This record gives sequence, structure tokens and C-alpha cells, in this order.
Amino acid sequence: MLNAWPNFAITFALLITTFYLAWKRGFSPLEIFSTRADAAFVSTLRQRFRPATPPTIPA
Repeated sequence: MLNAWPNFAITFALLITTFYLAWKRGFSPLEIFSTRADAAFVSTLRQRFRPATPPTIPA
């Protein structure tokens, strides 16, 4: 069945991997269709999921 839970799990894992690689590398499979859309997608991912910056201690 196409509606089985393993299919959902595999799809979810592949989407998370794709988003992570797009965030990390700076390009995604969307680049095949539109470089502007790809840049907007990566920019949105990077703004939404910024790396945690350690708090600064005032001197």
C-alpha cells in the first residue's frame, strides 16, 4: 500500500535531509527549475534555522 507508515517515514527522512543539505551547502534541487527561487528558498531556510550563537559576556 502506498499509504503505509514506512512510506511516510522515508518521505519525511528524505525531505529533512534535502532541507538540511540545502541549508548547509547553499543550493537545493529547486535550482534545476529556477536559480532565483532556489536562492529565496535557501535564504529562507538560513534565516529560519540560524546556527546558535553563544551568548557574549559584556566586558
